[in-house]
Amino acid sequence: MSDASKAVLFNAVPLFVLAASYAAVACALLPEFWRLRARAHLVDFGVVLVFPAVAATAAIFGVLVLREQRAVVGHVWLSFVAILLAIVPAALLLFRWRERGLMAGGFGRTLEAEERVLVRDRELEAVTAISEELVRAGDELGVARPLVRHVATLLDVGFAAVTLVDPQGGTASGLYAESDGRAADW
Repeated sequence: MSDASKAVLFNAVPLFVLAASYAAVACALLPEFWRLRARAHLVDFGVVLVFPAVAATAAIFGVLVLREQRAVVGHVWLSFVAILLAIVPAALLLFRWRERGLMAGGFGRTLEAEERVLVRDRELEAVTAISEELVRAGDELGVARPLVRHVATLLDVGFAAVTLVDPQGGTASGLYAESDGRAADW
């Protein structure tokens, strides 16, 4: 077998298989990514665009090998092994076809989930802290202070207050208020 035939068989053909594999992954990911684009992070764009970029690059090198009838960088077998190694990620993704949505927009969704977990953790910590302080409270003011402090912190507001309303609903009076973390004067 001539060097030209080896180059075509062991470099050009695998390069076209590599291009087709990455193009197939790109075709699988792009519609799902497009659907989730509003929530996508810049990293998601980078990850998804790797696949069409590798497909185009492999196709260009395949055409060059066909045209020149020479192996990539003059080494048929090293190039062949490198091409086979490059096919592995695309093959793994194609085998897990149903889970492609996890890859498209996954980073943005992960950040959103982390934010939700952080908010929930803050809420749970506030509830725990309020509960502990309410157990120790001896009067209405002892209940109002930690409640106002934690609610203002949790909701990130500059003003919070507790107002007492009489059982008949006829009158109400302010018990305790904080403005920007300090007890209100009035």
